[in-house]
Amino acid sequence: MPLKKISVLIVDDSPTVRDIFRAIFESDPDVEVIGEAANGQEAIDFVAKDRPSIITMDVFMPIMNGPDAIQHIMGNTATPILVVTTAKDATLAFQCLSKGALEVIEKPDFAYIQDEIKRKGLITKLKSLSRVPVVTHMAGKTKTVREPVAADLGNRRILAICSSTGGPKALSILLGQIPGDFPYPIVITQHMYEGFIDGLVEWLQTTTPLKVKVAEQGEILKSGVVFVAPTGKHLEVSMAETIRLTNDPLVEGHRPSGEKLFSSVAAVYGKKAIGVILTGMGGDGSTSLGLIKKAGGFTIAQDEKSCVVFGMPKEAIAKGSATVVLPLTEIAPAIIKHLSHSILKV
Repeated sequence: MPLKKISVLIVDDSPTVRDIFRAIFESDPDVEVIGEAANGQEAIDFVAKDRPSIITMDVFMPIMNGPDAIQHIMGNTATPILVVTTAKDATLAFQCLSKGALEVIEKPDFAYIQDEIKRKGLITKLKSLSRVPVVTHMAGKTKTVREPVAADLGNRRILAICSSTGGPKALSILLGQIPGDFPYPIVITQHMYEGFIDGLVEWLQTTTPLKVKVAEQGEILKSGVVFVAPTGKHLEVSMAETIRLTNDPLVEGHRPSGEKLFSSVAAVYGKKAIGVILTGMGGDGSTSLGLIKKAGGFTIAQDEKSCVVFGMPKEAIAKGSATVVLPLTEIAPAIIKHLSHSILKV
């Protein structure tokens, strides 16, 4: 019996964008475009009747915009949603994740149709997200961990995080649980489209009491500050505890790369480091996370059930790089307990 095709609803007020998406998706025999909608209300009506496997959703549209449509769909006929936008609308697009959307991507252009790598990458993402189980209502914000953080200010410490597909939402949940008086710096590599990092940072700032910013060359690592790698630059930490951004070659297709981040963190901080690998496709960061563990640091991999895509954590677990494997909502409490010198057992 042949496998059921992935059915897609394309929602965008631009006929040109809808045509580009159709051309991309229909180049794969496992994907079928079953409908198009020019606004959010049309999307709601279509989903209620035809139940697609996944929806691509524009942000700004007439009659009803993307965020309002997402909120209605996720509250009534929950369906995996991939938000499609431009960099100038990125902040609002990331807010859609709070309403239940799974991921934000840039709008494709005609070059995607001819570019096999870009085309196949988008189709792979679409297939992965179409299989994600979604709920019919969104849970409220997770509570910030209230347990006091044991600060060992005489010793350098750091929290390093690597994430990819599904990462923005996972980061918002994790950072939202960490108290604003967290006494150590946090460094993050998140795979992101060009021009979208500023929007991600602005949105993350609304979800956490910590200060969130795009990392800059030579900055001193400060406690309670979240440094996010800019697109197209590797983020590393120096022995002087400053930010180092490089144009070194891509690592397995990525720049920034979690491998580069975790390697530098292991070398500089050793057993004082905490490394976390979150949801994402592929295996970025899964090897050098083990360097932190080998140096005596504490490493965490997100568990399969709470991941949007269980690629990177799965690789880290298989390589023995993770000290513990935890659901997303238990990662921040585990970090606080570790810093408070509690003994964690696998």
